[in-house]
Amino acid sequence: MSEIIKFSFERAKFSRTILIHGMIRVFHLSVSPFILLVVVGIASLLLTNFILAQDNEPFELRSGVIVDPGRGLIYVMNSKSGIDALDITKGTLEWRIDHAAKPLALSGNHLICQVESKSGDNELRIAVLNVLEQGQLVLTNFIRLPSDVRVSISDTLNSTFNTYGRIQDGEFILAWKYSYRPIRGIPPQDSERDKKKQSITGSDTPKITSGIIKLDLASGEMSILREEEARISLVPRGPNLAAHERLARINGIQFISADNAHVLTSQRVTNDSVWDKYGWTIYERTTGKQIAQIKNHKSYAPFFVFNSMLFYETGPYMRRIDKSLEDEPLKIRAVSLQTGEVVWSWEIRDTKYRGPFPG
Repeated sequence: MSEIIKFSFERAKFSRTILIHGMIRVFHLSVSPFILLVVVGIASLLLTNFILAQDNEPFELRSGVIVDPGRGLIYVMNSKSGIDALDITKGTLEWRIDHAAKPLALSGNHLICQVESKSGDNELRIAVLNVLEQGQLVLTNFIRLPSDVRVSISDTLNSTFNTYGRIQDGEFILAWKYSYRPIRGIPPQDSERDKKKQSITGSDTPKITSGIIKLDLASGEMSILREEEARISLVPRGPNLAAHERLARINGIQFISADNAHVLTSQRVTNDSVWDKYGWTIYERTTGKQIAQIKNHKSYAPFFVFNSMLFYETGPYMRRIDKSLEDEPLKIRAVSLQTGEVVWSWEIRDTKYRGPFPG
């Protein structure tokens, strides 16, 4: 729990105490004890709900996956070209839309999304959806980026377009980066000198263009923003905890959960003959209490814990089982902390380029 949340929590507790004492003084002489008890109980419940709401802030699990713990939903890029809203506990589809493609951030009831662009287009299109109305379109707008930028959601053979956004003072701030690498064949080489000459030419160095835009969530207006005007970090933090953030008396690298509430450590427990060769141990960040241990084939994956379940990214991978190959797509998976069994999983859109490369 951050210092801001701690402060809000303590302030809410103090406010509740003052409110309750004030009610007792106001109503003490004019109402029956039963009515007074009801009024005080309702006020206490409302303020308790406010306190709990501090821990229900939305967050990004991975690019294109926004978790909404307050409503018990996860918004994901589906495997086609739209967005799915899933029940976080059951993994069931609550609603689906196809007028936007990538969830970027959540502000109140509004889900800010990137719209699929036309091939070769330099227009960054943003849509705002009302999550209370099953993704109904609230507004849409676009802004033209530099002419040599090609906006996309999925990578191509020689280019990527990445986005990372945050809410700031009623505005949505989005950092974008476009990377382009020319496709070049390998020319015949007659000598080691030719090989060395080619390796130092820098012809394969990607060209990178980047910028920041802001979207006013009230008016829908989009504009260019200078980097110094963005007062929040526009670079996602890495999962590794710094030395001063680590839990004490726990060895190994420590990874932070997507909602900053838990810490994961990973140890290799067997050799490559076993698929799940890593042991994950998960702790509460505030108390250091161990809450779960599971095995996984990866040393780390983006994760969070909610409602006695562990949620994490898995895939894509191809695995040989007996004489057949298992082709597993990119998914979000939910595992029970009590039983270790998979509760649900859902395929999401894989934006990495996995096609052929020139020979």
